[in-house]
Amino acid sequence: MRRFIFITILIISLYDVSAQIRIESVGPPQPVKLTQKEIYDSAKVTVFYDYGCLEPTFNGPNVRKYSEVILLIGEKYIGSMDWRNYKVDSIQDDFYWNKRGNSDDLANYIVNDERFHPAYRFPVVVNMDSQEATLYIQSFSGSYKYNQQLPKIEWKLENEEKKIKGIRCLKATCRFGGRDWTAWYAPEYAMPYGPYLFQGLPGLIMQVVDTKKNFAFKFKGIEQHEYRRCIYLHHNEKTIITTREKAREAVKNIYKNPIGAMVENGNLPKDNILLNAKKSLLYNPIELE
Repeated sequence: MRRFIFITILIISLYDVSAQIRIESVGPPQPVKLTQKEIYDSAKVTVFYDYGCLEPTFNGPNVRKYSEVILLIGEKYIGSMDWRNYKVDSIQDDFYWNKRGNSDDLANYIVNDERFHPAYRFPVVVNMDSQEATLYIQSFSGSYKYNQQLPKIEWKLENEEKKIKGIRCLKATCRFGGRDWTAWYAPEYAMPYGPYLFQGLPGLIMQVVDTKKNFAFKFKGIEQHEYRRCIYLHHNEKTIITTREKAREAVKNIYKNPIGAMVENGNLPKDNILLNAKKSLLYNPIELE
């Protein structure tokens, strides 16, 4: 069910659909299920970032998409994911526990509300002891999960400072994933963490933007809480467990023919209007290399 919602929202984000969409199941609506999660830890601190990225569309130029990303900091693990995705999962679980409706009701509630349309597509969980990262990629056609060692980023500490949300921050630059990045970190927060795989500075990363402005994370706020938010990745029996190289190659090939991939996997009917759209999309991952 959640995969269907994700694919529908992804199509909306890539195609200029202005009319409200009514979701109807093939056959009778199904009961809402609990979100499938692999839980690693629980967070005592949540850092919020405004997130922007450059995304392709099926029928026009590339556009900038916006969302929020959360950095969840636990005892042993940290995790980054789209805050809107987190809320969608919470809503799905609420539908399940409180019997608020069926699968069609849930899909229509979410799909027609832009507050629940994610843009960040690179959720990650990092084991702080072993320095091993687990990444999850959900594309038009299939989801992939792989492990890798946390990359050691060679930061250059610059002699510049500025305030972000009233907090003193220092500048650092690096070359990572085939892109040049500028970061601002806050020594006041002695946590060497940041969104995605960015880490290793002597303070919390408050902002990190690549020089061509394809991707941008900008600090919005920080929350310490007694209750614990789960640090998790989605878990699906159809998720392909593979290597970084194979996952990236598979997603790159899907972008070459996204409509064909969605039709092949049953996510689109063969007579869908999107079949007349352009056949390839810009492959613009956060890591080019």
